[in-house]
Amino acid sequence: ARTALARLAVAWAELVLTGQIHRLKRCAEHTCGWVFWDASKNHSRRWCSMRVCGNRTKSRRYAARQRD
Repeated sequence: ARTALARLAVAWAELVLTGQIHRLKRCAEHTCGWVFWDASKNHSRRWCSMRVCGNRTKSRRYAARQRD
């Protein structure tokens, strides 16, 4: 357990020092708790998975617009 925590601490420190910490993001879907690495070119990824979380969000928005 100590080794795992030490590796995690080193990885976190590397992210902070290199300025890459902003690429670590939390999924925008309110029912999801995943954290993911945003490897997109312009750093604009919002969901951990477009197939699951992105689709749910977009489907809800579409259904809300259709109700109105």
